[in-house]
Amino acid sequence: MDTKISVIIPVYNREDYLKDCVDSVINQTFGFENIELILVDNKSTDNTSEVIKSYAEKYENIVPIFREFNSGSPNTPRNQGLKIAKSKYVMFLDSDDEYAPDMCENFYYFIENNDLDFVRCDYGRIKKNKIKSYIPPISSVTPEDLDLVIFDASEKTLNNTPWDLWSKIYKRSFLLKHDITFPSDNISVEDVYFAAKIYRYVQKWGYINYFGYYWSENWSSLSYTSASYFSHSFMGTIESYNILKNESNDFQQFALQTLPSLALGFMSANMDLSEKNKLLTENYWLFKKFNAYYRLNGFKKIHMMIFSSNINVAKLMISFFSIFRLRKIINNKTIRRLLYNILKLKLQ
Repeated sequence: MDTKISVIIPVYNREDYLKDCVDSVINQTFGFENIELILVDNKSTDNTSEVIKSYAEKYENIVPIFREFNSGSPNTPRNQGLKIAKSKYVMFLDSDDEYAPDMCENFYYFIENNDLDFVRCDYGRIKKNKIKSYIPPISSVTPEDLDLVIFDASEKTLNNTPWDLWSKIYKRSFLLKHDITFPSDNISVEDVYFAAKIYRYVQKWGYINYFGYYWSENWSSLSYTSASYFSHSFMGTIESYNILKNESNDFQQFALQTLPSLALGFMSANMDLSEKNKLLTENYWLFKKFNAYYRLNGFKKIHMMIFSSNINVAKLMISFFSIFRLRKIINNKTIRRLLYNILKLKLQ
């Protein structure tokens, strides 16, 4: 079967969400017969594999891959999907997220008719299967309803180059030509790593002001506070920085853009104080490279400015929060806003 778009979904223990995810691809206005759907099961321990098998038996353009071992991250499954994809264009979808019903149709129209390396759109958030009130509702639009903004290599700025992986469609030949794949499985923030490779080589891309991707907030807070998460995230940041270190400062900052969130999360990480200090000592040079404060707002900006000013100050901040176990301060937006206003007055 000849298809126009290959959609790659890495899956691990998502039996409760996978149906909505897959159905959002099957029900595309573009016509599912034009889509190759590659489902890579990363050795799930629930009934995910059965869900995948039932879909694969029903549709010949669904390609199932069942891994013998869990890779520990979606990186290898995505690379496996890329390796076997046959369509002219490639898209990615996380297994608990969804596409708007017309996403593939709109993406294909704009990338095919303008010879672009990729096209991106906006994305909204879903919480407990409900669209948040500040995100436009899912509704069908046609390409005639949308405007395309085209960028070229001279317009590679931090503001024009968001890192999100899944709200884009890519020309597969572009990825193959520049050997753009995902990093090894011990590296996190793979979205930034992948995007760093994209923006190093991209010559022409487009943006449509349209909410085509819906991201679910179903994530485990524990996995995002562990020592391995921060270790792998620092490794990913270093790898991304190495890709762009010879580019302009703007692009070096692109590789470092997750550091403010890492610094904030590091305060309440589920680690011993000695583990935190060790990781910080090994990776603090990254914080000294960061200077894109203009992209930060409120508490996060003040926190990052202080945290990256001096390693001893950063360690003191970590010790303070660890000793007094003030995790709620980090997570409470009202308290953070109050602290921001106090710090702002002190720094004036």
